Amino acid sequence: MDFGTVSTGLILPYWMGLPIRYIHFEHPALFESYLLALDVFEERLINEMYVLSFIVTSDKVSCKFIPPLMTETEGLDSTNNTNHYWRMKMLDILKQLYPDKEYIEIELIGVDLLRDLGIEAFDNKLHIRRSNRPNDWVSELNGWTKIRIDYNSLRPSSWQEYVIDIEETRRNVNDLIVETIKFIDDVYKKGKSTQNRGKRIDDRLKAFRKQTFNENRLPHLAVDSYCLYSEGNTKSPVAEFFPMRQLLSVRKYENFKKRLNEVYSSLDNFYNQFGEILRVRIKKQDISLVKNPKLAMYNLYFASKALVEFQKEFNLLFSDYSSFDENFYRQELENMLTLVNVCRYVIDNPPKGNAIAYDSKLKYRKGTNYFNDTLSKVVTKLNGTFLKGEKYAYICVDYNMEDNSLENEYTKIVMTIRDAFKNSILPSSDRWYLETQSLDLAYVPVFSGAFSPIVYSIPFFKLLDTEESNITKSIYPCEIEPVLNEKISATKSLGLWTEAMKKLGEMHLYLQRYQQILQVSVDDKCLSNINAYTKHLINLIHNLWDDFILVESIVDKLIEYADKQNRELLDAMQIFFGGMNN
Repeated sequence: MDFGTVSTGLILPYWMGLPIRYIHFEHPALFESYLLALDVFEERLINEMYVLSFIVTSDKVSCKFIPPLMTETEGLDSTNNTNHYWRMKMLDILKQLYPDKEYIEIELIGVDLLRDLGIEAFDNKLHIRRSNRPNDWVSELNGWTKIRIDYNSLRPSSWQEYVIDIEETRRNVNDLIVETIKFIDDVYKKGKSTQNRGKRIDDRLKAFRKQTFNENRLPHLAVDSYCLYSEGNTKSPVAEFFPMRQLLSVRKYENFKKRLNEVYSSLDNFYNQFGEILRVRIKKQDISLVKNPKLAMYNLYFASKALVEFQKEFNLLFSDYSSFDENFYRQELENMLTLVNVCRYVIDNPPKGNAIAYDSKLKYRKGTNYFNDTLSKVVTKLNGTFLKGEKYAYICVDYNMEDNSLENEYTKIVMTIRDAFKNSILPSSDRWYLETQSLDLAYVPVFSGAFSPIVYSIPFFKLLDTEESNITKSIYPCEIEPVLNEKISATKSLGLWTEAMKKLGEMHLYLQRYQQILQVSVDDKCLSNINAYTKHLINLIHNLWDDFILVESIVDKLIEYADKQNRELLDAMQIFFGGMNN
């Protein structure tokens, strides 16, 4: 068994459980054969999933195992290498091997690794009854039956027809939004609107709901005639073991269909909810009479965010079939964000005899440089520097640990940035510009001119929505891109020191994980796993230590010039190096 690399191909596939269940339930006379097969699969499961405890009773099967870290997997999408993925993977296996057990218990060992940062392990345990376990056979059969019925009646006959239907919906929705803006503008300027304008909204809203009533189905050409591979069953457990499926056409359109549903379902919810808000404003009543006015605003804002990705996906996939030009894309987005600003004003203000549509559109158009201009101002206010990477905007600010704790400094930085972006706290085009631009924010502490090798992310939900007292409940480190790494590693010695600290962090992670593993009572049949893991850990620590020891010479140089406080720290490191070398 090799703990250095885990390949998903070694894990018991979905189809291998089928003969087990077939023998067990359909042919009781072959129960002995079932037990023989079970012994083989159980031994393989224990070895290949690194199981530490495996207990089977009359009504329950219990399993504790070590999932791989990110560096210990090959051929597995990083988005799947999560606690939830491995927990459900083990559930899929156990419910096939032991279909008659009333309970299945699963626990992931060695995954509580971020507690020092205030992040508790989640999705690491599972206790589920048989009645709550999904029946894949029934679900797949029901799904296939519905898909087969829809094959002839609901699917377009060609890609051209498919694109024409979507473009018709987009035109209608764009007209609906324009008419809605005009209607609200009339109400706020004149105190009322014409019956004819209201009818145009009703007609377009009915057409919109008719167009989106049925699920969006790909054309006949995208699926096989039996619908064995189509939108409804691409996520079956067996799918991941057939890479050729990734080349088939259905997978290419998943993200597009997701964005389409997000835009139009959110927009439909908005129109269901906003009518009550508008009636209150027309009657000059207090907005508090509306149960939850924020919900309509949230749905409209969510639709505006999803529209960006929807446009990208549509253009990527269907540009050869589409009749739309760049002008329609621009107008579609501008009208949606103008409506966002109009509705923001309606929720916040009663009618005052002024038109609001023009100012709302102007606010959107003037917001193009909102993020960059505001960020430059806040960096200046913090007396910091700004580094722009591919993924992050790094805000580098001097930090003196004697004056303030890191938690308080982080909170101060976040609150200063929040004050600069105060116009983005509520849903509007300003917030949309902030959340749809490509960069995330990150805070870089600078110690006497030296950039910290640990950088902390500032996610937008924390910047805009989190209470000040809760900001530091969890502080997440983030990726260091080359543009920042150059600053951190400005000198050879500093670069060497940074890399050594990373190795020390890895050693701490592995030892922390091993400590959690040792706390588990290991079954006799699983002892080979703990022995193999111990050998693997020793090799890892040796390799990391060989890199870490390179900074011993740097410590010897620094101690000559250190002040009293830093000298005590460096003396301790010298003692540490001496003890480890001995």
